Amino acid sequence: MPSEISSKPCQPRGTAIAQSVSPQGNGGFVIFAPSYVTNSAGIGCLYRLCHELRSLGFPAFMTGGQRTAQHLSAPLIDLAEAGALCQRGFTAIYPEIITGNPLAAESVIRWVLNRPGFLGGDAIYSEEEQIFYYSEIFRPYIQNRIAGKLCMPIIDEAIFFSDDTAPANRSLDCYYVGKSVWQEGVIARDRAFEITREYPAKTELGKLFRAARVLYCFDNSTALVYEALLCGCPVVIIPDGTQTRQDYGKLESGLAWGIEGYRGEPVDVSSLRARYAEEKRDFHRQLLHMVQVSGQRPEGNGAACFHSVMQLDTFESQSRAAPMASEAEHISPLRGLERRLRQWRKQWQRQRRERLNSYRLLRELIATDSRGMLAERCLTRRSLTCFHVEHAVWQRGIVDRSTAYEVTITPRTTLSTLVNLFRSTAVLYCFDPYSPIVKIALASGCPVVLVRAGGWQQRLRPAALTE
Repeated sequence: MPSEISSKPCQPRGTAIAQSVSPQGNGGFVIFAPSYVTNSAGIGCLYRLCHELRSLGFPAFMTGGQRTAQHLSAPLIDLAEAGALCQRGFTAIYPEIITGNPLAAESVIRWVLNRPGFLGGDAIYSEEEQIFYYSEIFRPYIQNRIAGKLCMPIIDEAIFFSDDTAPANRSLDCYYVGKSVWQEGVIARDRAFEITREYPAKTELGKLFRAARVLYCFDNSTALVYEALLCGCPVVIIPDGTQTRQDYGKLESGLAWGIEGYRGEPVDVSSLRARYAEEKRDFHRQLLHMVQVSGQRPEGNGAACFHSVMQLDTFESQSRAAPMASEAEHISPLRGLERRLRQWRKQWQRQRRERLNSYRLLRELIATDSRGMLAERCLTRRSLTCFHVEHAVWQRGIVDRSTAYEVTITPRTTLSTLVNLFRSTAVLYCFDPYSPIVKIALASGCPVVLVRAGGWQQRLRPAALTE
């Protein structure tokens, strides 16, 4: 988990929501966390916990960040207001990365989402705190008395699922460094596709894993391990010293500890899904236990509890909707045009950056000796279907966007990453016929279908590559 925390005031609506909590209430929860990001499972858990507590009828708020999860009920308040709520009896919930008790709360729950002290924070916590751990992997490293376990299932099964692709048809090798460091001599870096915290997008990862032969994971504590396994992709954990083989206990089928332990064993996805369903059921029991340990009670019982929640949610909705409605009443046609121009400019800048990065990769291809690449381009099985839009416009009816992998180019995209992707691609649908990506795909042995205006298609074979 990232450890950067902001002390700046959050959105005004968070203060208004906090003020709506009745002083005669029985308390609630304040969760201290960094700003919400989509590529951190630990941070996602904290915002999800706020959402779950509110669904149980508790006033619950986030503090410490500047950005909340818009798809969750997790309102932000500033640190001063959070401290005031804690003085009124609210329980503060801190992840392991937070040092001490910055909100000066009398009731504190510490949720250990990683090895204590590994990413920041204390290695030993106050005896006054109630300690909950996320995974059995982290439990041996906790030196305090433990109050319980709180393992929150956060994997999106609509993205990460198996389509029963046979292992013989998988060809893409992937690796992920994440919070760890690259280790030389483990795998050939230029022969595998690199996954980073920013790339590819979460929605595209499932498509990638369903075509992947193996994921080499240098980060020993990441949700990516189980996301890959649920897609039927075997995982090799490269030990980095933060965990041990014993920490993982009995390994899942398809999960290997170290290169020497990898035998190409297929993943038993059905068994894994059954255990994941059991984890989801256990979470609700664990959450209720955490609430009981905290001593907090919802505002009222039964229908009164839900009525209290509805009042808070209604207030929050009104506080969000009112400025929008007021603003909409005063938007002039000129202001609307200005907004559309800004959106167009942002899109144009993004497309320009992508095109420049594409040309950068093409220049690298021309500058390198591509004979080895061309000689090996047909040696691998190809199970991926990809598409690339860039400066063009998406056209319906050409390729199924829900199953095809979208190729995007960022400043961090390397030529080897792209070549390894295209080596496992059966066909690339390119909606921009002038994109430099076309030549890179062809050089990698990947057939290309150019999609022009009106849906007219032109198929290019690798042999069509010209010097």
